[in-house]
Amino acid sequence: CEYPPRLWDCSVGLARWMLESLLESPERPLRGRRVLELGAGTALCSLAIVAAEPDADVTATDVDPAAMPLIAAAGKAASQGRRSSSPRAALLDIC
Repeated sequence: CEYPPRLWDCSVGLARWMLESLLESPERPLRGRRVLELGAGTALCSLAIVAAEPDADVTATDVDPAAMPLIAAAGKAASQGRRSSSPRAALLDIC
């Protein structure tokens, strides 16, 4: 199940929509919630969630073990100097 991690156009659109929707919502619908991203790849959507809602508990999963350090590094870089947390990386075993 190995493949090179890729940033899909649909991921960019979904992450943008989620970020804008969460930032515009006064209710903070993901505050304190657990979020699981399946097939995260670069974890862009998970990063958008933690950027908009630092109190969300986010786990980004992928079938490719090579994605785990990428997810961890992206989360660490995104959270530097911010109050937001980083998404956890977890291997999704479906093969």
